[in-house]
Amino acid sequence: MRYSTALDIIGTAFGTITLEDATSGSFDNNGLTPADMYLSPIHYTTSVDANGKDFSSWADMRGPVTINGASYSQIMRYNFSDPYLYQGDTIESVTGYGPLADTPAQPYAAEDIILLSDGYCASTCAAFSDLMRRQGGVRSIVLGGRPAFGPMQGVGGTKGVLVEPWEAIEASIASTLADFGTAAQKKKWAGYLPEAFPIAMSSAPTVNFRSGYHPGSDTPMQFLNESANCRLFYTPAMLTNVTHIWESVARLAWGLGGGTGQTCVRGSTSDGEPIGETKGTVGNTVSSPDAVVGGGAGNAHSDEDLGLAVAGSDANGAPTAGTKEGAAGVARVVSWGVLGGLALVSGVVLQI
Repeated sequence: MRYSTALDIIGTAFGTITLEDATSGSFDNNGLTPADMYLSPIHYTTSVDANGKDFSSWADMRGPVTINGASYSQIMRYNFSDPYLYQGDTIESVTGYGPLADTPAQPYAAEDIILLSDGYCASTCAAFSDLMRRQGGVRSIVLGGRPAFGPMQGVGGTKGVLVEPWEAIEASIASTLADFGTAAQKKKWAGYLPEAFPIAMSSAPTVNFRSGYHPGSDTPMQFLNESANCRLFYTPAMLTNVTHIWESVARLAWGLGGGTGQTCVRGSTSDGEPIGETKGTVGNTVSSPDAVVGGGAGNAHSDEDLGLAVAGSDANGAPTAGTKEGAAGVARVVSWGVLGGLALVSGVVLQI
C-alpha cells in the first residue's frame, strides 16, 4: 500500500482492535463494527509478510519502505490461514487453505489449457490471469486490439490486487474520528484525513488499494507490459458466431477441428515468462508493433501477415477462402467487450 499520514492514523487506530473486541461487538459507529475494523485490509493481523510470517503490529506492517523516492508499506500477503477471515463475507475459501486445505488433483494439464482474452480484464481477472500464466504455466491468446501488427496484452485494465470502495474509506475515516483518540488528537487528525467529495458523482468511486508484485520485483504489475503469447484479429465469422473463436483457437493451439485457419498476427508471438510446453504455433519471440494495418488499393500486407489463412464467411457464417477485402475488413475490427463463454474442446479454452 502507498504510505501516507492518513493511512498511518487509521492503521494505528484499527490496530488497537483485538480479536476479543471483534467477537464481542462492543460498539458500532458510522457503520463499522469492531469486526469490520479487525477484518479491514489496514489491520495488521489480516496479512503476513513476504515470507509468510505474522506482523507484530501496525508499525511493523506499515514500514514505510522507500522505492524510487515514494513511500510504501512492507510487502504483504493475505493471511489465508487465519480462520477468522472466513467469517461473514470477508473472503471466500481459498483452495489450499482453511476449509479447503486439501488440494484436489489438477483436472487438466497446463499444455491443454489456453487462456483466451480480448484485453477487457482487470483486478481479480488480472490476478487470476497472472497466476494461471506464471504459476500454472498456461499459454494465453488475445483477440482484437488496435489495427497494427505486433503484440497485445491480455490484461488491459489495472493489475491491482484489492479495490476499496470510497464509501468504505469514508466509513473508516468517520469511525477513526468518532471512536479513537483525544479531542486534541482528533482535531489534528482531521487536517490529514480526506473529506467528502465537494461535488456529487454519478457512480461511487473506487481506489486501487493494494498493488500486486511479482516475486523479487519492486515494480507493481500494473506498470509492466506483459504481452499474450499470441494475438489474433477478429473475423466477421467470429462476430456473428462466437464458436468460431473457440474453434480457431483450438485449431491454432492443438491442431483440432475447423475454425478460420488463422495463425498468430505478425510480430505478436511471445514466450514471455514461463508458460509451459509450447504446442502448435503459439510461442517464439515477441517483437514490437511495426506497421499499421490498412486496406484498399496498394495494401501490401499478405493474408499471412494478418494471420489469416481464411477470412470471411459464407451465407451460413462458415469460413471461406480468404480475400484481400476480407483481410482488410478483419483488420479494422476491434472489440472492447467480452464476448464471454467457456468452451471445452479436446483441450480447454478459458475465455475471460
